[in-house]
Amino acid sequence: MGIRVGDPVVPDTRFTVLNGSQNYLGKAWDDRVGCAIILNVMRHLAHSPHPNQIFYFATVQGEIGLRGAHTAADVAKADVAIALEAA
Repeated sequence: MGIRVGDPVVPDTRFTVLNGSQNYLGKAWDDRVGCAIILNVMRHLAHSPHPNQIFYFATVQGEIGLRGAHTAADVAKADVAIALEAA
């Protein structure tokens, strides 16, 4: 196949509805659902008055040391944080 040790590879997966149900299969599904939730919260809070400054972050490299989350925390310096993660 021409793949050698050290070559980057990505699985070729497609979004699938399982057996005509409301169960879904797809690559990075947990991350995509998390982004959809954040977007929905952003839409809701955009027109709701509140006294707080709100930061939204979608981070990367959570599986290898939370690198993106650490950077987000350093930027926001928040008193309160809500993290979304699905397994």
